[in-house]
Amino acid sequence: MYEDQAIALLAQAAQAANVRLRVLWDQRDANVWFCGPAGFGKALCQDLIALGWPAHRFHQELFAMC
Repeated sequence: MYEDQAIALLAQAAQAANVRLRVLWDQRDANVWFCGPAGFGKALCQDLIALGWPAHRFHQELFAMC
């Protein structure tokens, strides 16, 4: 389910972390695709799973800064 409040909180967190956030929503086949720092990705995945999001619908590409 798309929730405006949840998306607003995610947008605030992304902005605070200087992360570009793009939200595209199609509830029928929704997946989350994340590219960014490992810690942020892990936290995002854990939070989504806690909200009932299917783990197989979370995809990530992690990077580290030198």
